[in-house]
Amino acid sequence: MVFKDKQIKCNLSVRKALSIINLLAEHEDYISLTEISSSLGLTMSTAHHIVTSLKLDRFVDQNPNTKKYGIGLRLYEIGLANNYYHMLSKKAGPVLDSLSTKTGESANLAVLIDGQITYIAQRQSSHMMKTFVQLGKRSPVHCTGVGKVLISEHTKTELENIINDHGLKKYTSRTITTLEGLMDELEQIRENGYAIDLEEREEGVVCIAAPVYSISRKIVAAISISGPAGRINALNFTDINKLLTEHAELLSNSP
Repeated sequence: MVFKDKQIKCNLSVRKALSIINLLAEHEDYISLTEISSSLGLTMSTAHHIVTSLKLDRFVDQNPNTKKYGIGLRLYEIGLANNYYHMLSKKAGPVLDSLSTKTGESANLAVLIDGQITYIAQRQSSHMMKTFVQLGKRSPVHCTGVGKVLISEHTKTELENIINDHGLKKYTSRTITTLEGLMDELEQIRENGYAIDLEEREEGVVCIAAPVYSISRKIVAAISISGPAGRINALNFTDINKLLTEHAELLSNSP
């Protein structure tokens, strides 16, 4: 009987957790703990306890500014096995290998999810000093090469929405921290066909990125090389962009 009671309590906890995940999945925007509690008929303490547990395992994500909750990256990773991004990341393997070999630097592939970038594939440089990323982890768009490429076609309203959700945090003295500055940067990116992160996210690290297109020529991903500023700055950015573009075209119109 004791075992059965424990099993019932466990099943109820699982059902409550799943109901929270389903609720978050139904909303395009992040929602508050109060909304979760009232929508599902849970006490605030119960809702908070379950959401906190889900957040620890990355099934739930919390916006650091609004404190509201949304679907976490762990669910993205689980679903990755059967979706477009997984197919793209698999196809990217030999392309990133080639790009990393030809440049000597780390080659990366990233996509835009909920106003932030998520790296879905990387091939690391063979150098002792090199950059690496945590696949599946979210990063800001305004201070990364791939991020700026991914939002380069966004309207002012779309950019404002991203800023409202995620802000324009200053990471280094070179970080863009105003909407006007970001819009000027994106205009330059559209003209050049590539984006540069000149130590904007992290001191001493530079990234050059180019877009990957869908069949309809919409930007769906960004490919980049990244590495120590001393090595990257010694390269010709125009030549590197040509190499990036050639490799990006191999992934465009995928799968």
